[in-house]
Amino acid sequence: MSWDAFLDTARRLVAGATEGDWRSAISRAYYAVFHFFRDWFSRQGISMDKQNAHFRMPGALTATQDVALQVISRRIADLREIRQKADYDLVKKRVAQAEAVAAVAEAAQIVTDFRAIQITPELIAKMAAWVATVRG
Repeated sequence: MSWDAFLDTARRLVAGATEGDWRSAISRAYYAVFHFFRDWFSRQGISMDKQNAHFRMPGALTATQDVALQVISRRIADLREIRQKADYDLVKKRVAQAEAVAAVAEAAQIVTDFRAIQITPELIAKMAAWVATVRG
């Protein structure tokens, strides 16, 4: 299954009529981004195992000290926080359809914006080095 299948599912769910649909849309949107980056890192020869991958991927982007990649990293972390609230904060916070629409749009935009960045071999080397150190 490709990462974009998660985004397609998110787009279908966001059009739903219930809060459960919208919460699920947010979750699928985040996982579209997660799997896009996990696949991208894998193609660069950087293994992201399941343990702490949610933190390693944005951390690797931040470690490059490239401003554009740091912005992408922050956006991924923000989307992860929204996903966690949608998945786990069932009593304290209601999720509106507009929030789900925004999260799905943001997921697609993160991928688009990342693809527009010139990723050099030096940046990839910095990512790989950082991942190797946090595996410890």
